Amino acid sequence: MKRARLTYAARLLACLLIVILRPPLVSAEEDKVLVSKVSFIGNDIVSDEDLLPNMIMRPTGFFGFFNDVEYDEDILEEDVQFIELYYQQLGWLDAVVTDYVAEIDSSKKQAKITVTVEEGPRTYVVDVLPLGNTAFDNEQVLEAFNVAPGDPLDRLKNRAGAEKIIRMYAEEGYIEASVNPAVMIDKESLEAYVDISITEGTQFKVGQVIMSGLRHSQSFLVRRELEFATGEILSYSKLAMSQRYMYETGLFSSVFIRQEPSLSGDSTSKDILVEVVDKPPILFTTSVGFATLEKLRGRIGIRNENMFGTGRAAGLETWISYIDRGVQFSYLEPRTFYFRWNTDVTITGEFRDEPSFDYVSYGGTVTESRRIFGRGFFSVSYRYENAEYTNIDVYEFDEETSPRIRSLNQGFSYDMRDDPFTPSAGWVANLSNEYALQYFGSTNEFFKTRLNFRFFHEWTKGTVLATNIEVGWVDAGSGLSDIPLGERLYAGGPNVLRGFPYRSVGPVDEDDGTPLGGRAKFAWNVLEVRQHIWRWVSMVGFYDVGNVFEQADDFGLMDLRSTPGLGVRVSSPVGLFRVDYGFNINPKAGEDPGAFHLSIGHAF
Repeated sequence: MKRARLTYAARLLACLLIVILRPPLVSAEEDKVLVSKVSFIGNDIVSDEDLLPNMIMRPTGFFGFFNDVEYDEDILEEDVQFIELYYQQLGWLDAVVTDYVAEIDSSKKQAKITVTVEEGPRTYVVDVLPLGNTAFDNEQVLEAFNVAPGDPLDRLKNRAGAEKIIRMYAEEGYIEASVNPAVMIDKESLEAYVDISITEGTQFKVGQVIMSGLRHSQSFLVRRELEFATGEILSYSKLAMSQRYMYETGLFSSVFIRQEPSLSGDSTSKDILVEVVDKPPILFTTSVGFATLEKLRGRIGIRNENMFGTGRAAGLETWISYIDRGVQFSYLEPRTFYFRWNTDVTITGEFRDEPSFDYVSYGGTVTESRRIFGRGFFSVSYRYENAEYTNIDVYEFDEETSPRIRSLNQGFSYDMRDDPFTPSAGWVANLSNEYALQYFGSTNEFFKTRLNFRFFHEWTKGTVLATNIEVGWVDAGSGLSDIPLGERLYAGGPNVLRGFPYRSVGPVDEDDGTPLGGRAKFAWNVLEVRQHIWRWVSMVGFYDVGNVFEQADDFGLMDLRSTPGLGVRVSSPVGLFRVDYGFNINPKAGEDPGAFHLSIGHAF
């Protein structure tokens, strides 16, 4: 019966994909011809992939599907001009499009475009000379410009080098510096001479720091996030980093930091205007949702994000779902004792109904954290937790057990993503180590470490490639039985190994399939392709591998489970809803051929 339900769920997901992704019904007046393919002839050196982005008349969408670019002859003529211009900027001064043809298939309403180019010879740089630079020597300028004799002429690279030199000057207070890479060409010899003309201007210092817009916050909250001070050399990166730090406090809905002429009349300084809009301090949140794991769930909370305008925060939150319910009090003390350390205190009481046990826990954590290396965070926390495990289905445990966990955790994270919620580029890494020792008062001694790495790349406009890998290890001197069930490692469910039910991957009871958990975990979302389809609808294809092992020595490549699958994402004002179906491509006896998951937010 369960297999039939999963098969029905897979068919339901397929029908949903067809309904969402099918082309909209069109009327007779929308009888338009769409561009289905663009081919190039004669481009021996420049690839099709480099030429295509210069054209508006090109297929778009997911591997060429869901294309909606309508053929237009006038726009195609402009595309041809852009292709010639692109070649010329890269040093092919005589490159020309000799022919372009659009083959129209009236029955399919499609157009196949063929563009024939003649590249010709390429021009090369024979000399690069900086002019007008006194703040930096020639070697520093040439290193930033990154163009040397013998390189092919590339005006795009010249422009990028000029921008890098401007940033170099801006870091030293020359915020009005200008750079013009002038190119002189000998067409007969196909040689180019590049003069880097630099106008340095004045080196500015930081003048007055002027703040405006504060309503709920005290001014010291702004000043402590600023990376610059009056009298320092004005650095553009310090202005940008200060703006980022202020956003990350969570206290401001908008932050603008810009330089203005000095009110004192000093021609060598710039006043810094910091304009902010701070958020209302009281935040009341409610949410209701449904997911395959939690079923119907709800959450409600109230929090003061900026107590007395000091940046301190305190809140109370409670939640309930089919498998868990709980309440949590939290308190945040930023800049503890005026140091750059944040103190987070949480007190939590929770009940959870897991596949192989129920447990009630109450306790709290105290965490000290601070920023390091720009976008990195280091933290140390102490965990105090009492738990009661009941309805235990694991043979090695009694029906009830009551571990008392007292542990120290140290963590490090580094985040280079462009967006923490819907990233399209960058990466983030997390490493944590937890030590539960009798010395701290713990009834169980164990060590747990976890490493997580995620990477995101925007392959084409609207298409993001993502990968996520997690490695975990937990061990105890007295063996697996000394590791509480809630501290063991599990896999399977809506986030990784999506072809399996929740926590069903890894060691299980041979009689009834109860998850036992393990000491070693390797889980890898090898590839997730996120493709925007239409307005708020996206589609994903994914491939997950991994497993949980009773012992770290049991790890083997042949033991990794594989689950490809498909999913749909729907963005809404209250969050991202996702539907996934993962296929268990090599099911063992008693396992289903796949699993259906409905949840909120990206899998990673």
